Amino acid sequence: MVRDKPAHHRPAALVVRDDNWKPMAWVWLEFLKDGIICAMKNWKKGIALILVAIAAVAVSAGCKPETESAPPRVEDTSDIGYVFGTVETFTDPGMIDLPCLVADAHLRTMHLTYLFNDGGSQRIQYMMFQNGEIAKSSLLSEHEGTKAGGGHLAPLPGRLVAYWVNIKATGGTLWYRIKSGNDDNFTRPEQWNRRNEARWPVVLDDNGRTNAFFFIHPRSDWELVGNYNFSAEDEQTLDVPQGNPFHLQGVSGEKGLNCLAYFERESDTDSGRIAFLRSTDSGRSFLRKYLFDDLKITNLSSFFRMERAVKDRDRVIHLIYTEENPDMTTLYYSRSDDDGENFTVPVAIFTSEVALARSPLLIANGGNVFIATADTEADGPAIRYVFSNDGGQIFSAPKVALPGVASPETITGAMADDGSIIMVWDDLASDMTDGEQLYKMEGHPAR
Repeated sequence: MVRDKPAHHRPAALVVRDDNWKPMAWVWLEFLKDGIICAMKNWKKGIALILVAIAAVAVSAGCKPETESAPPRVEDTSDIGYVFGTVETFTDPGMIDLPCLVADAHLRTMHLTYLFNDGGSQRIQYMMFQNGEIAKSSLLSEHEGTKAGGGHLAPLPGRLVAYWVNIKATGGTLWYRIKSGNDDNFTRPEQWNRRNEARWPVVLDDNGRTNAFFFIHPRSDWELVGNYNFSAEDEQTLDVPQGNPFHLQGVSGEKGLNCLAYFERESDTDSGRIAFLRSTDSGRSFLRKYLFDDLKITNLSSFFRMERAVKDRDRVIHLIYTEENPDMTTLYYSRSDDDGENFTVPVAIFTSEVALARSPLLIANGGNVFIATADTEADGPAIRYVFSNDGGQIFSAPKVALPGVASPETITGAMADDGSIIMVWDDLASDMTDGEQLYKMEGHPAR
């Protein structure tokens, strides 16, 4: 169930304020009026009501002071940055796409999935790394004659969930496998949606429970569906987008917080808006709005990304998206310091006259935020990055992480507690044979 929240204008410096105090103040003002009327009949009772109402109005009006969440900015920080290690490739050449990496807080254990074209049918390949070395490799998806719509990994407490879409002529079905604790293997594949035509799945942790969200296209309209604990019997329609949805993202937090975002493309155009849905009842109902004052985005060609990190007492949600115009491609960044109630005005992080990587990287841990993409500028093709160590308030100017790349499409990665990162991306095979390979590279903050 989704309730619409009307858009309202925000100044360049976003003002974060809980407006709930306004209705309460008006309630007490009405109470004050009643007290005056009552005083005309019973002066003792009326004066008591008036004094209580005056005190309540003062408290209501003063207990919610305005606080500003400053928009992020980019500064020239040429004296600090990341130091990157050597590049390694760890797959044979082939048709490889959509890598997805997750890791522990120290990057000692890492899990990776990617899409692999195996003689006409696409499958999901899984790898586990221990201290940088491949410890296990296996196929997750073994459905012949299907096209897998990308593999995903959800690191939930005590378990790792791998999930994907199998696209058939009759529509897309959603499948999952679970690896619990120290188990070496995943459970057998199971289907977890009772309706076909599924797209863009997201799996979130909800205080130990599993919430899954995805789009379906059963008839003329798309629907956003919620599924709980992988139960086909516990499934409900949450939203009916006004346009064509594209690339669902999600984050979760404490006390039943579930946040979803997707690009809602207008019919027959490449323009649209980012719809944001926020739930505080474990994903059963959502408050819906469009981000950035109903901003229309031209040709959001790249996947956008959303991450959540805890910095001190702040619960910060980071978001990036890419807008492509005929003569310029721009990657924008925005953040929310109040778990999705408000977002800062988007700020351009990267600009390029050529297309950026289709799927850029956004990772965050504590106060560290790292964003990377690939493009071709005057100094040649490269993977470039920006970073912030204050929770996304100030970013470094773009720097080169790795020059000489060919055409990376998807960059994935993970970040340790100390800000160290590892990136994995797909690119042309190193020996220039047909096909692609996966590459990985570590980076550490320069001290």
